[in-house]
Amino acid sequence: MQIYVAIADEKAGPFTLFQVEERLRTGELNDDSLAWHDGLAEWQPLKELAPFESYFRLRDVELEKERRRKEAENLAEFERRQALALPKSAVRPWTRFWARHLDFFFFLTACLLIFNGLRQIGWLEADIQRFDAVFPMFLPLWHLLEAYAISRWGTTAGKAMLGIHISDREKSPLSFNASVRRSLGVYVLGMGCYLFPLSLIAPVFGYFLLQKNKRSFWDVSSDSYVHHAPFQARHVLVPLAIVFLLFTLFQGPFAELANHHSDQMEVMRDKIGGQTN
Repeated sequence: MQIYVAIADEKAGPFTLFQVEERLRTGELNDDSLAWHDGLAEWQPLKELAPFESYFRLRDVELEKERRRKEAENLAEFERRQALALPKSAVRPWTRFWARHLDFFFFLTACLLIFNGLRQIGWLEADIQRFDAVFPMFLPLWHLLEAYAISRWGTTAGKAMLGIHISDREKSPLSFNASVRRSLGVYVLGMGCYLFPLSLIAPVFGYFLLQKNKRSFWDVSSDSYVHHAPFQARHVLVPLAIVFLLFTLFQGPFAELANHHSDQMEVMRDKIGGQTN
């Protein structure tokens, strides 16, 4: 097929398909360059000619791949610079650890008080052993509540007491979906779904990952950033005071739960001792 093209408003050619495609690649011609070949009533842009349909389709696919590759590279470079920009003091794994356990303690307290209240009014007949068996089933609910709090206020009760705030890269609150991804990441990879021995291994893994990369897996998966306020004495005194107050006010339910766990430990020691003997 012989093709004529308009270059600088002058007719040029004839060219073969390969020659025209080569000129498109070098930039001598573009998608809107006018062309004509036998069978056409008038000159038309190259992008509208059937012989070049496959060329433009494949080229657009390659351009899209290149765009996505550059976008991924730019995002990776941005995150690398964000991580390097964080001062070492901003990575506080133990602060995050205690904030999570404060939140866990508050959730445990709420569930324990609800359980105890239902028993007192006669709506529930169960001992503390039943509570201990059922409580782990409610832990996913805790993570959903955490996700809501983070998406709404950027923090939780435990995190707020220790001066922790969570945001996206623009320092805006996370969306609820991103907060759920973050909380589920903590539930599975941070706490090992609370299943022994994963619940012991996962926090250690998360600690070293955070120390190495300055961001945890759930930070990256939800594109979230953790901000720490400058340390103040209240970050220690307020949580201690609240925990002490709760233990004092509700020492009955806590004592019952502690005695149950103590009995469980005794049974476990007896079993281990029996196997050893």
